[in-house]
Amino acid sequence: MSNPIRARVVNVVASFSFPHRIDVHQLAEALGVELVKLSSRGALIAARVRMGNAYLLVYHTGRVVCMGATNEREVRAAARKLIKLLRSKGFLVEENGLDVKVLNVVASIELGCPVDIESLAEKLERCIYEPEIFPGLILSDRWTYLVFANGKVNVLGMKSESELGQAVSHLMEIIAQPRRA
Repeated sequence: MSNPIRARVVNVVASFSFPHRIDVHQLAEALGVELVKLSSRGALIAARVRMGNAYLLVYHTGRVVCMGATNEREVRAAARKLIKLLRSKGFLVEENGLDVKVLNVVASIELGCPVDIESLAEKLERCIYEPEIFPGLILSDRWTYLVFANGKVNVLGMKSESELGQAVSHLMEIIAQPRRA
């Protein structure tokens, strides 16, 4: 693999909570945003608010889930913008030092060369490869990797952006392993 490996974070999913409930119907009306029904019975509804690249799902419990940001700084910026927007619309919002928790970091890795995923599937134990169902190899280890024949890999399950280097190194060790006996 002579080509340089490129890796970048493509999505950070995080959450934080307000210390009080929020009327999502009133919120959606005030902000002109849509309500999203998250259960078949309609019991779980959230207001979906776009802040830059990020989408924030605001639940009636006061919990907010942020997705689509590409780093933790964007998540925090989206949280601050939401608070400012809510206050400007007359909502009494307490922030109490918003404790933002990263739930999942998703990254894209380009290995720079094709991968023989059939051979890789034969030599690895903790993987799933069913090309009739999904074109990539699913490898579950410390993180979950989706490995494609064109040399592109998605890695899921990291808890911070700083884990990306370790995830790439770990993947390269796995790929370089000799065949199992």
